[in-house]
Amino acid sequence: MQADSGKASSYLALGLAYEGKGSTEEAIKAYRRGTEKDPKNSDIYLTLGNLYGKQGNFDGAIEAYQQAIGADPSNLFAHSNLAYVYEEKGELAKAMDYLAKATKIAPEDSVAWYDLGDAYNKQGDKTKAVESFEKSYKLDPKFYKACLSLALAHEDNGNLEKASEYYVKAMSLTDDPKLKDAILRQISHTGKKT
Repeated sequence: MQADSGKASSYLALGLAYEGKGSTEEAIKAYRRGTEKDPKNSDIYLTLGNLYGKQGNFDGAIEAYQQAIGADPSNLFAHSNLAYVYEEKGELAKAMDYLAKATKIAPEDSVAWYDLGDAYNKQGDKTKAVESFEKSYKLDPKFYKACLSLALAHEDNGNLEKASEYYVKAMSLTDDPKLKDAILRQISHTGKKT
């Protein structure tokens, strides 16, 4: 396989082809050559970061995602993926910074708000978790995970009536009988607390 030596995008395509064949080291070399050709191409850095993340090379992923952000500060996926890596490393404060930036870059992105709510929840800030999950669910009323997380967060906050309301809504958003059964058990459990 060869790339057009003058075009960074051809190195991106070459790297993806190597990845598809399971040739990880060759893919990394192709992506690196592409970044040399065009250091402002955030897509190559993003793809390289994703590959490093799949390998569990979090330091390599962090470096690549930061380079993607340096090339394009509004790259939503670089911010979100960087936050995920920091979360995996147990550095929740750093993750929160990038998740907050992601919601500023794309305030209409329900997944960005959901991820921020999830991080607040892990941090123990149930009030901000509810606020973020509400924004996520409002942006996408069919987003099952946001609805269910909103129910759980309301339950954690002691607002059992709201929790039951969102459990019922979440149940209507899935066709999976196992999930519906689990939600029914949770509603029953929530009702016993009142």
